[in-house]
Amino acid sequence: MIKKVDFTTNSNYQDQSVLYFKTNSPELIITPVEKGEYQVNMQVYEIDSIIADKINSLHNNYQNQKNKLDSVEKDFKKLHSKYQDQKDKINILEKNLKSLHNSFSWKITKPVRFIGKILRKILKHKKREV
Repeated sequence: MIKKVDFTTNSNYQDQSVLYFKTNSPELIITPVEKGEYQVNMQVYEIDSIIADKINSLHNNYQNQKNKLDSVEKDFKKLHSKYQDQKDKINILEKNLKSLHNSFSWKITKPVRFIGKILRKILKHKKREV
């Protein structure tokens, strides 16, 4: 149920026949009924239980969404950590591969690998002909 509260206030600012009032509630804008009248009776409605329930419901919904967001952020941090670990492993493997390619044994076995590559192509070509 909405409760009606009556009070009177004075205008603290006037601009082109619209009176602006500031109270404890949000700013109120009132067009005067009679010219030159600066004191206006207004009606303000208190929050009733239906609105309070709606506010509580919205607050609970906000808390639920915040909890979901916190959970997603936690999952994201875990996945980001795993991603960093994998990225670090890839960097180590690339460094090891580069070291292998720059090693003396890799360089001296290059002719053997080259001949092996040619022989594999010849054997593969002969299998197709058969």
